[in-house]
Amino acid sequence: MIIGDLLRFCWLMLMVLLGFTAAFHITFQTLEPEFWPHFQDFSMCLFTMFQLFLGLLDIPINYEKVTPAVVKVTYVVYMVLAFLLMVNLLTATMGDTYWRVAHERDQHWRAQ
Repeated sequence: MIIGDLLRFCWLMLMVLLGFTAAFHITFQTLEPEFWPHFQDFSMCLFTMFQLFLGLLDIPINYEKVTPAVVKVTYVVYMVLAFLLMVNLLTATMGDTYWRVAHERDQHWRAQ
């Protein structure tokens, strides 16, 4: 279960994380980057997006500046897609693997 399901989930989550990191990085680079310290370079943006995925912080925006609506919409889409759907996907794949292993165990028991 760890090798199959968790590795597949991590690979898919990495793709989602890199895609949304690129979107946020490009969006904040069109704004004045010095006012957005969490999104100045790609590596800092990647770390911030990882923290957002784990729920360690809310979106770190500068409240002294006007935040475009595209940032808020992208954040909501990221949280729904990454946090809710991906965790549910992991739960469903682990449940499916558990059912498959239990079914195979029953077949092996009947064969013995």
